[in-house]
Amino acid sequence: MHIFEQKILDNCLQNQLFFDGERVIVAVSGGMDSVALLHVLSELSGQLGISLAVAHVNHGLRQTQAKSEEKLVRHYALDLGLVCHSTCLAVKKLAQEKGRSIEEAARNLRYSYLDEVRQIEHAAKICVGHHADDQAEEVLLRLIRGAGRKGLSGMDLIRDGKIVRPLLSVSKAEIADYLQDRSIAWLDDLSNNSLKFLRNRVRLELLPFLQDFNPNIADNLRRTALVLKDEEVVLDEIATIAFDRAITSTTERKDAPDGLLLDLNILADEHTAIKRRIVEKVLIQMKLQPSFNFITEIIRLQEKKMGSLLHMPRGLRVVRHQATLEIGYPKGITTERGDLLELSQFMIEIDKPGVYAISAVDKEICVELLDYVPGQLEMKNDTADFFDHDQLSFPFTIRNRLPGDSISPLGGKGTKKVGRLLSELKIESALRDSIPLIVVDGETAGLLGIRISHRFRVQAHTHKVLKIKINAV
Repeated sequence: MHIFEQKILDNCLQNQLFFDGERVIVAVSGGMDSVALLHVLSELSGQLGISLAVAHVNHGLRQTQAKSEEKLVRHYALDLGLVCHSTCLAVKKLAQEKGRSIEEAARNLRYSYLDEVRQIEHAAKICVGHHADDQAEEVLLRLIRGAGRKGLSGMDLIRDGKIVRPLLSVSKAEIADYLQDRSIAWLDDLSNNSLKFLRNRVRLELLPFLQDFNPNIADNLRRTALVLKDEEVVLDEIATIAFDRAITSTTERKDAPDGLLLDLNILADEHTAIKRRIVEKVLIQMKLQPSFNFITEIIRLQEKKMGSLLHMPRGLRVVRHQATLEIGYPKGITTERGDLLELSQFMIEIDKPGVYAISAVDKEICVELLDYVPGQLEMKNDTADFFDHDQLSFPFTIRNRLPGDSISPLGGKGTKKVGRLLSELKIESALRDSIPLIVVDGETAGLLGIRISHRFRVQAHTHKVLKIKINAV
C-alpha cells in the first residue's frame, strides 16, 4: 500500500469518518485534490467497507475547460466501475438575483446538488477534497472576515454528519506526489489563478507574504486551528449546561419554533464568552443565523428597562421583562427580505451638526463638524467615518439603501452597486437594509460604518472635516 493511502486509511479509521456498509458520494471536479480523493477512496473502499458514486459539477463559468473536466471525471468513474452524476449550474444568474458573490453562489448551488445526488443514491456521506493547505487558507479567510473562536478552529473532518474531508490531514505536496507515483492525470482549474477571488488572493499573495516572516506559517495556522477546535469542545459543553439552566420553552404558534424564556439572573452570572454562546444557541434554536451584532444586541437588553423590544429579522421579537427575555415569533415567521424592509425603512434630513435618532433600526447618528483635520492615525483608530466638508456639506440625507444605489468605494475603481459591495464584504443579508447611507444630490457619499465614497474622502487640501458616527441605542 502506498504511504499516502495508509495515511488516509489511518485518518478515516481513527476518526470514524465512515461506517461499514455506507454508500458515499465523491465530489470530483477533475482537479488534483478531487482526483486524488477519488482514487484513494476507490483503493480503500474494501477496507473501509464503503461503496462509492461520483458527482461532478460544472458551474457554468468556464465552458471550454469544463467539457474537458467532465470528460476526465466520467473516464475515471467508468474506469473504476462507478456511477457518475453531473450537472451544469447557473451560478452567475443566482449571484445576480440574490446579490451574492460568485464564490458564495457557486458553493451554495454545489452543495445543494451534491445533497440531491446523495439522496438519489441513498448515500450517507459526501466526500470533498479539502486538504491541509486549504485549512490554513480557511483560517486566514475567517480571520479576515472577523470570525470568533469557533470559526478560527477551521474546517471539520465531518460537518453536519455527512460532509466528510478525508484529505484534511495531508498537504497539497503529498497529494501531487501520490498522483505522480500512481501516474494519474488531472486538470488544473485556471480560475484558481484569478486574483478577483478572495481565496485566491489569500493563497497566492497573503500566505507567501506571511511566509517571509515565518516559513512555517501554514503549519502554525493548522496547529492553531486544532488547539481552538479542542478548546471549542470544552467551551461548548460549558455553554450547553448553562443554556439548559437558563432556558425555558413556551408555547408558540404552529408556524414557528417554540418561544423561549431566557433567565437574566442566570445569564448575569456567566462570563461574557459563555453569554455569547448561550445567545448563539438561542438564535440557532429559533432558526435564525447567529451573527456577532445580533448576539450583542440581545445581551445588551439586560441593561435596558422593562418592556424594551428588539426587532429581529424574519419577525423574531425579543422582549425585556423583569427577570427574563422573551424570545419568539408572535406573528409567525415572515420572509426575511419583507420583514427587513418593514422594520428598517427610514429617511432623515441632516441640516446641521447634532445627534439624530433612527428609531426604525434602534440607532443614532452623531454628526460633528471639526475645525481641524485629524491625523491618519486618529482616523484609523476611531470607529467614526470622516468626510471632506467641502464635498459633503449640509444639508444631506441619511436613509436605508434603495434599489439602484451605487457608490465609488474608497480606494476602488469606478462605481459599484451598494448591494454587490455589501455582498463582497460578507455583510450578513439580514443587516444590509439597516445600514445607513449618506446621500447628497443623489450621490452616495458613504455607507456608515462600512465604506465611504472616494470623492468624499479627507485629502491633503481638506480644511474642515465632518465626523459621523453611528451608535446603537
